[in-house]
Amino acid sequence: MYFKVAICDDEKAALEYISQAIQPLFANLRHTVSVDCFSRSQQLLEVLQSGSKYHMYFLDIEMPSVNGIELGDFINRYHQDSLYNIIYISNRLEKVFDTFRVAPLRFIRKQYFYEEIQEAVSASISYIIQNTKDMISFETENGLLSLPLQNILYIESNNKSQLVVTAQNTYTVLSSLNKLEADLADRGFIRIHRCYLLNYCHIYLIQQDCVLLDNHTSIPISKKRRKEVKEAFLFFSLS
Repeated sequence: MYFKVAICDDEKAALEYISQAIQPLFANLRHTVSVDCFSRSQQLLEVLQSGSKYHMYFLDIEMPSVNGIELGDFINRYHQDSLYNIIYISNRLEKVFDTFRVAPLRFIRKQYFYEEIQEAVSASISYIIQNTKDMISFETENGLLSLPLQNILYIESNNKSQLVVTAQNTYTVLSSLNKLEADLADRGFIRIHRCYLLNYCHIYLIQQDCVLLDNHTSIPISKKRRKEVKEAFLFFSLS
């Protein structure tokens, strides 16, 4: 599998030894990796704002301008529906609890870097590979879009294109609803209306004329499909 990695540390020597340490770890696990190094957090922010994304972020905490925790907050908001991991590398052990709000995968102590980096890389790779199995890809005007299935609330028909709706975003994909229904039939998506395909795991309540989702969204349900929808919901819930 191919991974993109970003390293951000204001010490250039740290950038070099982190990069040199992690690349053989990917190779040993038979994965390909490309590494981008940033000596200023602002540089990484600008690259992300231009549309780039990475699978893994190795971040220092104490950096001028934007510190590692603030940077982690931005990465979390920026990625939203994407798969990624944040790993902090720092000697500032008193900052461990401050990083909890960012929910990093690991906190590596610089003085024990070589003892801890291998496990962190292996855990990050395993997390992404495992969750990739639960991803779905869509064609868009801007290329291929991959989303975790659990993030999708519903898909709404929009003429020749379809709207894939998550809690954070709405994406326009190039497909028919019938094709998406066929592709997702065994993955927990239920056709409740000629214009709507719902992810069963977000269904909160099936009513007479609508389905309520766990984010309080109400979606109309076709009367002729109501029995079929209830049966499908029970099937996926008990699977």
